[in-house]
Amino acid sequence: LESILNFSALHAGLTLVPMSLALLIAAPFAGRLADRINGKFIIMFGLLLSTVGILFLIAELGLGISSWTLAFPLAVIGFGMGSTFAPLTALSLRDIRPNMAGTASGVFTTTRQVGIAIGSAVVGAILANAVAHNLPSQASKVVHQLPAQFQAAFTHMVLVASHSAQSYGTGQTRPAH
Repeated sequence: LESILNFSALHAGLTLVPMSLALLIAAPFAGRLADRINGKFIIMFGLLLSTVGILFLIAELGLGISSWTLAFPLAVIGFGMGSTFAPLTALSLRDIRPNMAGTASGVFTTTRQVGIAIGSAVVGAILANAVAHNLPSQASKVVHQLPAQFQAAFTHMVLVASHSAQSYGTGQTRPAH
């Protein structure tokens, strides 16, 4: 949101609010429902709903996208995540002896956080690699639309950008308004 769409940090954060709100709304209901029915079904529903939200998000992605366009897909993803986390925690800790609950909860939380960090790093690396790989070919399709005197500079800058795709966001400054 910041590096590609040039959103400010505040704008990017506010864009993600629908996902957080949906998660906050869904989690208590999913937790209570998991007490009544098998939590694995709620987890499956949450994962399916998150997948649908991600597919909606993919369908909407583009350089001209607005925060409002992202609101619905992000809310669907948040509702799916909220339907997943509470039952997952309950299922993971339900057979733990009470005297081990604190330790088990700590291990569960640490494992989840490490998984999130590794997953985020892998997804970020894949996206940066895809941009670095696809940027030159996409640029070659549109370079002819520029005036001749700008084509060489454009091609050079695209190559520089594709070689630095792994460092999105570093060294960026915003002019004061």
